[in-house]
Amino acid sequence: MRILVTGSAGFIGGYLVEELLNAGHEVVGLDNFSKYGPLRQQSLQHPAYRFVKGDAKDAGLLADLMRDVDQVVAGAARIGGISYFHEFAYDLLAENERITAAGFDAAVAAHKRGTLKKINVISSSMVYESATVWPTPEGEQRRCAPPHVQVKAAGGVRTFDRLLAVRALGVTRVGATATKAILDECKARLGT
Repeated sequence: MRILVTGSAGFIGGYLVEELLNAGHEVVGLDNFSKYGPLRQQSLQHPAYRFVKGDAKDAGLLADLMRDVDQVVAGAARIGGISYFHEFAYDLLAENERITAAGFDAAVAAHKRGTLKKINVISSSMVYESATVWPTPEGEQRRCAPPHVQVKAAGGVRTFDRLLAVRALGVTRVGATATKAILDECKARLGT
């Protein structure tokens, strides 16, 4: 199987690349070295590994890399630790939203072409920091989020009614894909 790993030089991505290669897969790695700078990873010497230095927000590059892969592991993210998050929360969230959007746009196009069969999304353990069950099952992050964690809805929020619906579910932040249209609809309803 041929697999693209975004964030391949990161802590999780680097180990994942090694495991995939050891399991006999061909791997294409993408990273821009934003966290640790250029690294000398053992996997760079592996004949079944091709590394591409680039930005995971570059939808054109992602589309090219996804032309001949079976699966994608979306692991690229802008990180910086808790202190960075508290100081630059908006910038961090906005950057990660752009990374996610570019990756999913390219993946949807590749899937429609019939080349990409699966996209896998990975995350750090931070989303499970208050878990009380191990191994922690998928979905537990919704129950165990500590009070300082805000729940964000992104994508698919295109109308004022949908915005109200996700807010009713407990969402505290919304990354709407049609912000101007929602604001215009709200103004029209309120007569302002």
